Amino acid sequence: MSNMLLFILYKPLDETDSLLHNRQMQSHRCTQHCTHLRTKQSTRNGRTFKVCLSPGWTHSPREYEPLGCGRPPFLEDGDIKGHVQTNYSHNEKVEYVCQNYYTIEGGPQTCFDGKWIGQMKCLKPCTVDVQESQNNVVFRYTDKKKLYVHHKDQIEFTCIRGKQHDSVLSLRQTCVDGVVDLPTCL
Repeated sequence: MSNMLLFILYKPLDETDSLLHNRQMQSHRCTQHCTHLRTKQSTRNGRTFKVCLSPGWTHSPREYEPLGCGRPPFLEDGDIKGHVQTNYSHNEKVEYVCQNYYTIEGGPQTCFDGKWIGQMKCLKPCTVDVQESQNNVVFRYTDKKKLYVHHKDQIEFTCIRGKQHDSVLSLRQTCVDGVVDLPTCL
């Protein structure tokens, strides 16, 4: 009877060529009969693991239970839609809403194996006060002196009586995350 060494080796399987896997497996001296079998990826770090029990590799991946998440991350100028929980399950999504006049950009946050993933931002509105500007412009379609507009909304201006547009910036401007450039009339 030959002495047989029993050991466990965890080896992550990458998406590379199976011949490379065979060479790597052989280099670990588990057995010369190790073969790479594509299996479903586990959720831990997106990798599948096989267990090497001498003299061969097992055919089933070692399973990991995905981790849940704590409270979702803070969103500046926004809040979570609905009830906030203290714990969330793997793959559970949380939607946000932005403050009045703010525009949400991005998708919901998703709990993925203990970490919140997803990018989102509340884009700022623009507050435009032509009365305080030195640019000699007024709003084209309203007598108001101050306007609040959403991100990506356009505002049209016109020169006050007796002044002419300097043509540096268009009389139609777009609000971009809280910033709008004012044209000038001289």
